[in-house]
Amino acid sequence: MLFCSSSFFVFFVAFLFLWYATPKKWHHWLIIIASLYFYGYWNWYYTVIPVGLTLGGFFAVTWIGNATGPQNKKLRLGLCIAGMLTPLFIFKYLNFFLQREIITIGLPLGISYITFTLIAYLIDVAKKDYAAEKRFSWLLAYVTYFPQLIAGPILRPRELLPQLKQNLQPTNLVRWQAITIFTAGLVKKLIFADQIKPFVDGIYSVKETPDTLQALLGFYLFPAQIYCDFSGYTDMAIGLALFFGIQLPMNFNRPYLSSSTTEVWRRWQMTLSFWLRDYLYIPIVKRYNYKYIKPLAKLITLTLCGLWHGANWTYVVWGAFNGILLIVESLFKNTPWPRRLPNPIKILITFHLFAFGVIFVRSTNIDQAWDIIRSLVFWQSFTAGDVLPYAYPLMLCSLTYFFHHWDCMDCLKGLVERSNRFLLTACLSVLWFLAVILNVLGGGSSKFIYFDF
Repeated sequence: MLFCSSSFFVFFVAFLFLWYATPKKWHHWLIIIASLYFYGYWNWYYTVIPVGLTLGGFFAVTWIGNATGPQNKKLRLGLCIAGMLTPLFIFKYLNFFLQREIITIGLPLGISYITFTLIAYLIDVAKKDYAAEKRFSWLLAYVTYFPQLIAGPILRPRELLPQLKQNLQPTNLVRWQAITIFTAGLVKKLIFADQIKPFVDGIYSVKETPDTLQALLGFYLFPAQIYCDFSGYTDMAIGLALFFGIQLPMNFNRPYLSSSTTEVWRRWQMTLSFWLRDYLYIPIVKRYNYKYIKPLAKLITLTLCGLWHGANWTYVVWGAFNGILLIVESLFKNTPWPRRLPNPIKILITFHLFAFGVIFVRSTNIDQAWDIIRSLVFWQSFTAGDVLPYAYPLMLCSLTYFFHHWDCMDCLKGLVERSNRFLLTACLSVLWFLAVILNVLGGGSSKFIYFDF
């Protein structure tokens, strides 16, 4: 059930009606039922995944808390984290590491996000950063909260549970902001990502080595597609939650305006980046007193980040490539020449390094990625007439990058505060109409890219 599908809008209207018809004390139960229905829409059998993992996490924190001594507590925490990771490993990585197809059923949607959400809960409770939840129903509502269940943002317990318990009542202004943010996500998905997708697929689906023009188009189109696709999803998730007064953390903050790869990872899928920093990178640095531990920890963290995105060597290479970039930046950060570069030049360099990396994300295998790179390096001439068939996706790509400066939560919220309601309604209506028309003409929306992660 995609956020931009007709079935979801029927689901959401029903949920909205029940939300106001149900006493507030039962709202978290309504969230659980609605979220499990939302999750089970693809396959009811998979609902055992979030329920089972949450049940395990609920009892695990008690077992960890009853440990005698800090070492025993760390051991129990490690065992519980390993237990949480086991279903993810079996479903997502077992075939990859064994190089044979043992698990034949599809990857359960959102299992990576559910797992990381519960690991954050275990660690925060073990470190006493958050009190253990005494009622299983509240923990299940936190883990399965449907706006962020499938593809994030990845939430810490302190970011959602207190808000669910407060049962916040949003103002009319907040609801207008929620609708606007959701619409922005819808536009990015249906008008930009889904319209660019067929051209990117066409470039990466050819069996022979692409020519330079095709490689260049893929180089610039795919970063626009993946950004609009995933940030579009999180915008819709944030808008849905905000409609009920729930503030979800920002997940993208204009990453293509970053002047370094370090800054990219502070702006791109921010909740995952901060999760990896707090629960993987910092513990490694603190645990091992080694001269080169920081660069090594960066390489390990980003390589595992790549593997988290997919069980394929292309993702491992992409993650390691970003880890190497972070190490190189840290080595040269105190030298004068990088600081002398104008900021626009640094932004251009950073973007092109990012775009180079995601060639591996989009490629089916390493060989295909090298074919794309070879076509970029060994230039083959082309004419303006060769580019004309791609005018439409290039226009959408250019608009994506042009409006990137204003693509942030604060900009959207400020726009709503300053706008005339009649004019805002007219603009939103036009955007919805255009999105629906393009969706219908295109035969329906494609699934979000990050559903595979």
